[in-house]
Amino acid sequence: PYYLLGEINLNTDNKDMAKQYLRKYCELVPQDLEAQRKLSFLSNDINDTGLQEVTIIKDGEENSGLVKKIVFYGYGACVYSQQTRSIGLINGMQGRWASMGIDLARPLDLRGKQVVLKLKGKQEGENFALTFRDKFAKDYTPQLVLTPEEEVSPEWRELTVPLDAHQAEIDLSYIVHIGLEFGFSTVQNPAQSTLYVKDITIEDVNN
Repeated sequence: PYYLLGEINLNTDNKDMAKQYLRKYCELVPQDLEAQRKLSFLSNDINDTGLQEVTIIKDGEENSGLVKKIVFYGYGACVYSQQTRSIGLINGMQGRWASMGIDLARPLDLRGKQVVLKLKGKQEGENFALTFRDKFAKDYTPQLVLTPEEEVSPEWRELTVPLDAHQAEIDLSYIVHIGLEFGFSTVQNPAQSTLYVKDITIEDVNN
């Protein structure tokens, strides 16, 4: 009953009550990883009052309460690097495309937010672009594509991509997918160019 009451309150957007019921359920059934994921997400909800930052990826590992799955598309590789504790994005072929996709567990409200990435390139001059889709998207085509103003370097750097000025192209209150393009056809990276992504967080623009 605690789980069912948590689901009912979650579906009616009563997050405080949903957290209370799911917390009780998880205390009784700690082996239910799906319930633990939902509780973790509710405890780190980007819409909670006063919350300044939400972690999507930390040290190359996904936030299981926020991320439904991370997938790789195209030509190349997307691998976890134990040495750098980051995700290595390797462009495989000249003239082709490659991207890492992050499917979110629930729609996020990114109005007034910015995406902050901690990353580096294997050499220097690697490019990337962030793509976004909302839950109303008719297909998998990105509705919004943004690139950072700062350049990627061989040293770890935090690069920021603000979102608030782009509400006309996409409904930023219901984002369900964030992608990171690093192939040739989208950002002109040559074959074998490599990016290492350590952290991806969402912050208030005025944080």
